[in-house]
Amino acid sequence: MRKLEDATTLLSGYGVVANESKLRAVRDRLLGEEMKRLETELQTLHGLVLVEGDWAVDSLPEGYKLRSPAVNQVSNPLYFTVFVRKREVSQKNQDEVQALKGQLLRLSVFGSVVAGASNSARDIHVGPVAIF
Repeated sequence: MRKLEDATTLLSGYGVVANESKLRAVRDRLLGEEMKRLETELQTLHGLVLVEGDWAVDSLPEGYKLRSPAVNQVSNPLYFTVFVRKREVSQKNQDEVQALKGQLLRLSVFGSVVAGASNSARDIHVGPVAIF
């Protein structure tokens, strides 16, 4: 994808005008192929992972469910999902989560993959070791 962008920029420097609709079709095809490859890799993901990103936090009676998309700006993303029990979170951090309710939190999660994604389940469940 990056090479296509670089080639288009280089050609425009020489006055060559590219057909935008054909470029869009090529970009869409390349992005579709890359997404398919990534989904296949994420379905077999196992071991330790470090996931950095913006996490949505749902407060549940017994804990917090954190979700972050594996790829942003796609129509049907895979999500990394983490469950943290409230009793494992300090009161200060619980208060901060409540104060930021509804906002995305920029977090890094280090943990072990509990269950990878599948065609029916779009979540990769991670057992947290550390969240920072």
